[in-house]
Amino acid sequence: MSASVPAPDRDAGATTRTSLVSLDDVLLRWFDGEAVTSGLPDKGRAGFTLSLTTVDEQGWPRTALLGLAEVFAPDSRHLVLALWQTSRSSHCLRARGRAVLSFVFEGRFHQWRLLTRRSEAPALAADAGHPVCHLMRLDGGEAQGVPYATLTSGMRYALADEAATLARWREQMGRMRQFAKGA
Repeated sequence: MSASVPAPDRDAGATTRTSLVSLDDVLLRWFDGEAVTSGLPDKGRAGFTLSLTTVDEQGWPRTALLGLAEVFAPDSRHLVLALWQTSRSSHCLRARGRAVLSFVFEGRFHQWRLLTRRSEAPALAADAGHPVCHLMRLDGGEAQGVPYATLTSGMRYALADEAATLARWREQMGRMRQFAKGA
């Protein structure tokens, strides 16, 4: 299966769209967790932020902002998301099983449709004081760009307590990897 399929979709604003059916090698390396487990992410990854959109019981969109320590790609068709069990996003994923993940990467705006494959039992994560893991399947998506401009960044963050946060993220990434294996 091809990682990206060029779509002949052009609108009057000259937007180009590339349909995604799986993650290519570049995206797999970006979401492989190595930047988190090896220490401080490089300058390109430090502060990288993604927007997760779910829909609540009234049909309203709900957005959560995630960092690289909360998204892990075990393979080209799946992502593991780490979300606090009491968050609206966790609740929406358990109730409806659908989400859109959006971010800026390599000058283009990405939107991926995700479907929940399985979620960690909330009690297990809560007892250990950890976020709940959700295994998501990529259901398609697209990367958008225009020939006259390049997106240089999306939303970004800075860590308040870098050492403590990076230690927690390393532990969290280990849990996400185990969850992806089905353990």
